[in-house]
Amino acid sequence: MLQETFEKYVKMISSRDLSDLRYCLKALLKACNLIYNEPIRLKVHLNERDHDSALMIQKAMLHGFSIEKLVEGVCVKYPNSENEVCTYEPLSMVVICRSLLESFLTFNHINAIPNDLEKEMRFKIWTIYGLRNRTKIEKNLYDYEKKKFRETLLKDNNDINELTSEIEQSQLFNNLTEEKKSALLKTIKTEWKIEFNETTFKPLGWQDLLENAGMKRSLRIEAYNFLSWYAHTTSICIYQLRDIHKDGFIKLLLANTLKYSSFFISMSIADLIRLNECYKKSYQEIDQELKDWINLYNYFVRGNEYTIEKIE
Repeated sequence: MLQETFEKYVKMISSRDLSDLRYCLKALLKACNLIYNEPIRLKVHLNERDHDSALMIQKAMLHGFSIEKLVEGVCVKYPNSENEVCTYEPLSMVVICRSLLESFLTFNHINAIPNDLEKEMRFKIWTIYGLRNRTKIEKNLYDYEKKKFRETLLKDNNDINELTSEIEQSQLFNNLTEEKKSALLKTIKTEWKIEFNETTFKPLGWQDLLENAGMKRSLRIEAYNFLSWYAHTTSICIYQLRDIHKDGFIKLLLANTLKYSSFFISMSIADLIRLNECYKKSYQEIDQELKDWINLYNYFVRGNEYTIEKIE
């Protein structure tokens, strides 16, 4: 990459100008869309884990498109009036950005490890966790809904039993002590973010996943705190909502959300490319400018070991 090009891109990545940040996000979303959809167009067959993992990236990408669109603002009618007030709504963008991040981190946790046995184990645990949560829905349904739901519930329970049996027969499970085997079967009922280490396992939190994804420490602490304030309606969120119309504050929230969205989309793309050979081929077909955005963002956010093409 030419030094002049490198400096231009770095300046835009570091910019606080909304038009620059929006341009960067749109470029990354275009790249993600092309890389994700080309194998679908070619009808490439993926195994279940790769297929569902790719859907996690699709979910992240759709969140990205929603954020990019919400930058334009929203219009709301006054009660009992035809008049509208048009304003920016950065708080919803932040919540969507948090969901975007969690989609990427789920993908990364399942796939960004060299051990195929553990990839499969993590995928099965994640699947069981989701199915178990769906079984809790029935008690809150109306009777006519329960009749429709029971067929799904029966299939879910069968899938849970089958997946649990596969876990119990796996090499990773059999490496555990009897005490740890019992503890794992109990843990996966309430947690899916788990890593294995020879004869033991360890439950993880979202910040652990963010660290494992390779995001630089200063950036991940800043990003995680910013997103958590709004997703969980902390006192900081309400204090800042109170001050939202102060000079420059909305622009700051919008800029941060666009910045972090680009961070997470760029990491999603790089990890998707490594998921399956078909995505590597898709990457080779896109424009050089889009490749540069993917690689420079990953270089900036995670380091050269995470780029698809090294930054010299």
